[in-house]
Amino acid sequence: MSVTLKDIAEEAGVSPITVSRALRGVGRIGQETRRRIWGTATRLGYQSVDYVIIPPPVKRGKADHSLQLLAPSVGSHIYDVSGSLFLNRLFSGLDQRLRASNGCVLMGHFDTVDDLVRTWKKHGYQGLVLRQPLPRTWIHRLQEIGPVVYAVEFDWQAGVDCVYSNEFRSTADVLREVYEHGHRSIAWLGVLDSYAPHQVVFSSGEELGITDHLANTTSHGARLASWEHLCSFSPPGINSHLIVVERDWRKKDLAQTVAEGIERILKLDPPVTTIVAASDPVAIEVLRQLQRNGIKVPEEMSLVSYGGGEELLKADLPLASVTIPVETIGRVIPELIERRLAFPDAIPVSIQFETVFDPGKTLSVLEGSNLGEVR
Repeated sequence: MSVTLKDIAEEAGVSPITVSRALRGVGRIGQETRRRIWGTATRLGYQSVDYVIIPPPVKRGKADHSLQLLAPSVGSHIYDVSGSLFLNRLFSGLDQRLRASNGCVLMGHFDTVDDLVRTWKKHGYQGLVLRQPLPRTWIHRLQEIGPVVYAVEFDWQAGVDCVYSNEFRSTADVLREVYEHGHRSIAWLGVLDSYAPHQVVFSSGEELGITDHLANTTSHGARLASWEHLCSFSPPGINSHLIVVERDWRKKDLAQTVAEGIERILKLDPPVTTIVAASDPVAIEVLRQLQRNGIKVPEEMSLVSYGGGEELLKADLPLASVTIPVETIGRVIPELIERRLAFPDAIPVSIQFETVFDPGKTLSVLEGSNLGEVR
């Protein structure tokens, strides 16, 4: 005989509608109540959702079915610096998905994690969306209150649900596109940040674990790792060079950082014909400096960016780019929150979406290409 919501409700001492909401991860229900309901359901033989990655989205309903999420910055105002347009796209997708169930997301800045904890407890948000790597001790404190989701590339910390793009697949896509355009000597230009606005770990005052140090090295850690793999095991006939420039945000601006990278790239032998930049801001600065130095893009040097966001509108040319599906990433966040609310002890997941390559106008076709037309 199958177990019904009424059976679970009677055993757990709550109403059937509370059971329904707890099992679906919706509604304003405390963590302890959710755990009690799930414990009762499991004991009675109700089928667990432990194997489910994403539950069905909750459509429009009453206000108490809605999700209210908080997207904080801690220590530094990350929404006021480079990458803010990326965040706008992320929260556009997130807001679109939440409005389907009468929910909302609020952005706020907090000087300390203590301020964040007090605000979360006071207002009863049902989940937290993070765009900064926080110390593991902070994450533990936040997870004691409710679900936490990282919408970031630096997916280093165990026990946290995370969603972003697939960096290794993106690297392979770029390599294939560049190769098919006839390019055989490629420089992959990355930046190793320290004391950047999004990096609060350095100044947290906490005792750091080893993974905290990993998360704090750069916001593009997974991207650089995939590039390093490519450069270490390049396919026959391909010369791939990883150029990583250190940038201490307290001492060096983006222009200086890019200038150092370009100087190193131009000394490579055989000469590089394509530069792949780790982000839109880096790519735009590379374009400016190449043009300033009299190097024609794409006739003398091709250029590929990562991001594909509105920032590329600042460039003089439509840049070839890896377009990260930021809006899609935003839309899946509430579903991860709902899954965690429905089953607090579910195995943490890391979801990766495929990117799309846009050739733009900065990737030339060279002799030996598979595309037919040669410039």
